[in-house]
Amino acid sequence: MRKNDFLRILISSLLVFVAILILAPNSYPSGNGKTSIVSNGQQELSVVKRDSAACGSPKLVPSNGKRVLVTGVGGFIASHVARYCMERLNMQVVGVDSLLAYGLQYSLPNIPNGTVFVRGDLKDYAFVERLFREYGPFTFVYHFAAYAGQGMSNFIRNHMFSTNLVATTNLVNQAVNTEVTHLVFLSSCAVYGSGTIPKPASGYVEDVPITPDDPYGISKYASELDIRAANKQFGLSYTIFRAHNVYGPHQGLNDPYRNVLSILMRQIMYDKEVTIFGDGMQTRSFTYIDDVVPLFAEAPLHSKASGETLNAGSEETHTLLDVVQLVGEALNKQPKVRFLPARRESEAVEPDHTKQNMIFQDAYTKVTPLAVGLKEMASWARGFDWREDAPHTPPEITRAMPPHWLQLFVESGASPGGRPYRFSCRAEEVENLSHLDAPAEADYSIAEEPLSVNVGAYKEQSTCRFDGHPLTKVIDFGYTPLGNNFLPADSTQADFDNEPHYPLTVMFCPYCGSLQVNIAPQAQTKVWRDYLYFSSVIKSLADEFAKYAIELGAMFNVENKTRVTILEFGCNDGVFLKPLAAQGFKTIGVDPASAVVAPLIEAGFDIYNDFFGRKVAEDIKRKEGLVDSIATSNSFAHIDLMDDVMEGVKALLKEEGVLAIQVHYAVSMVRDMQYDWIYHEHMSYYSLYSLSNFLKRHGFEVFKAAETPMHGGSIRVFAQRGSAKIKRPLDYSVRQIRKTEEELGVYDIKYYRNFGSKMEATREAVREVLSNVTAAGAKVVGYGAPARATTLSAYIGFSFMKHHLVAVIDDAPAKQGMFTPGTHLPIYPSSFLKGETRPEYVFLFAWPWQGDIVLKHREYLESGGAFILPLPQVRVFTLQDLGERQQHM
Repeated sequence: MRKNDFLRILISSLLVFVAILILAPNSYPSGNGKTSIVSNGQQELSVVKRDSAACGSPKLVPSNGKRVLVTGVGGFIASHVARYCMERLNMQVVGVDSLLAYGLQYSLPNIPNGTVFVRGDLKDYAFVERLFREYGPFTFVYHFAAYAGQGMSNFIRNHMFSTNLVATTNLVNQAVNTEVTHLVFLSSCAVYGSGTIPKPASGYVEDVPITPDDPYGISKYASELDIRAANKQFGLSYTIFRAHNVYGPHQGLNDPYRNVLSILMRQIMYDKEVTIFGDGMQTRSFTYIDDVVPLFAEAPLHSKASGETLNAGSEETHTLLDVVQLVGEALNKQPKVRFLPARRESEAVEPDHTKQNMIFQDAYTKVTPLAVGLKEMASWARGFDWREDAPHTPPEITRAMPPHWLQLFVESGASPGGRPYRFSCRAEEVENLSHLDAPAEADYSIAEEPLSVNVGAYKEQSTCRFDGHPLTKVIDFGYTPLGNNFLPADSTQADFDNEPHYPLTVMFCPYCGSLQVNIAPQAQTKVWRDYLYFSSVIKSLADEFAKYAIELGAMFNVENKTRVTILEFGCNDGVFLKPLAAQGFKTIGVDPASAVVAPLIEAGFDIYNDFFGRKVAEDIKRKEGLVDSIATSNSFAHIDLMDDVMEGVKALLKEEGVLAIQVHYAVSMVRDMQYDWIYHEHMSYYSLYSLSNFLKRHGFEVFKAAETPMHGGSIRVFAQRGSAKIKRPLDYSVRQIRKTEEELGVYDIKYYRNFGSKMEATREAVREVLSNVTAAGAKVVGYGAPARATTLSAYIGFSFMKHHLVAVIDDAPAKQGMFTPGTHLPIYPSSFLKGETRPEYVFLFAWPWQGDIVLKHREYLESGGAFILPLPQVRVFTLQDLGERQQHM
């Protein structure tokens, strides 16, 4: 080794070592600046927390902000997004990077202060698994890590696909497993290929068929397809940005094969010839980094961006010759241009951002002129010495490689397909990072889940069950088990792993205004037969049904009430039939849940243990005759074949009879954030508008309506045949509710999409509270195992809930000893709240009945316990709150 080379390497090593010391001078006063992680038994990986204000180890303590993962954080765009997430969005950022792209002296300074930095290779699946397990859970994942050399990609195909596609797939797997809320993926306009993409007559450029024609574009498009597949299969929410020529400070200038502005700036800065392929009249669009970072960082916060693929950037275009002159002006230098033979590439890139502007509603309209942005970039670039090339994988193919590029490799001493590219000392420096002292590893972990779920058989409906029109998706919960499919006490881990899951998506019909789940699991029929929900257990619910029975009974002003027959389908344990019978009415009940209706049959009630429809109605008609009233509570939410139900009603109800329907009210659900109503057995969600439309199709009209507190918020309507000779007058309540719904816009899809966007805030609030109390060492149990608990757990995250709760309490004896769906938590009686098993907190899954539960367990509050109410807004309820509530009663 020559003396000068030795000195150069020595000085470079010292500079890197000093840089590491400077980056986090106060982070680890004891010298503990790193955690070593062995990912595959061979590669030593490291963690460094860059935070000049913090002390101690890089353990992740839940903070007020969301915890997010940013990949490629030592690179250009990712470092800007990480900084924006921390400074503007109050997020806690975990950044990951291999630090091999541009060299340590360029990559390390890019990582923003405050980042918990983990060094590792995303192609290593074991590393990615451990990254998510030990530094998650992550609310959002921003995936920017990639090799972005479009032209060079033709000659490094293996490197391109492993770095871009394999790494993305590894991240997608873990995003699904750990229930990441949203994935932001930076794709590229390279997916469009070298041809011109004309704007379609309708729709968006992003939606036209595209054919990438180089490995870079193919790797990006394949990653897009994989992310979309994960969305369809697992419900992974995502936003994909197709960026083009983003530039600005912190962009590496030392790779001679990628980023046209970086190449030009470096060549002109050091008085080299500027090399241009072709005549330089190719047009390109360039986007300043500050103009797009808000879009990338805030995409997960915009509900309309979910599931979208967007071109991102500026529409200002320039020829390459014009760009060369502007770079020269930014550096105060006169460029010298050498034209090289033309290569295969697009002659004109004319990006269209109509869709971007529509999604974000022109929220980000800043466009930095290229001349201004280049001056900012040049000012930053002058602070570094860019003469030495970055480490680079050697070409795998040299055939048809531009001679200029091939010569660069030859001059560097790297033989094509042979040993690694220059600066082996850089690789040694990266490995030497592992010799720093290590603090204790992070103590935050989550339960691991299988890579995929067992998907059960189901029927998917693309048209409205009420009028047959096409449906539009508004909310997607991904895959969940059936809400009431409890697992028996002798269940094994294999049973948990094989628990069937089904898509849970909420659709809107713009024609009738109905909101509905379009997935009907085949197993649901069996669930209804084995249903274990007992309404009478809940005192407030029983009280409401007693009032309801009085209201319905008052519509039949007769002395001999035994002559009035009232049939209820979905009668459950008789919570409504019993007060009707107590008034003297003849009652008939219909319900498929054998265990629930068995006590009613034993008590002498007239019960048909079956599903209500035309066939059962005709059978009852033959045996009992026509009935004066048909009532149902919440069954309208549970039934897929609604037309068959109404045919049964029409066959069995007298001409002047009353149809009484009580069902979850969509307006209450939206207003009170009761999205835990949504699960497979609740197939439909009604407004007065949508319910009236459906009844009208079957010849019924609503004459009275009211919003009730039943089940947290229901609507109760009374309807009669439009053809009835004697009609009840239209009550003022109908006009009033219709007016309110019209003002809210319940017939418009925007009403429900806004609801979906507000749901996200409640999830983060619940996660924060549970994380904080368990981090402090508190024990938490759930209270209530209704089906809505499954939906709430699914939305917050099954693995998250299982990690933070130890058990669930339910007062229904039939559920005790079983395991909850999805979370597989054991179910105990309420005696679990006493003695050694007493938890510090109780998470109220059954929060709509909080009044009953809190009063029933006042002793628990008096012992210092507290209830966590998740919705409509998360809050902690203590004995002091109970006292204040009673003072205002």
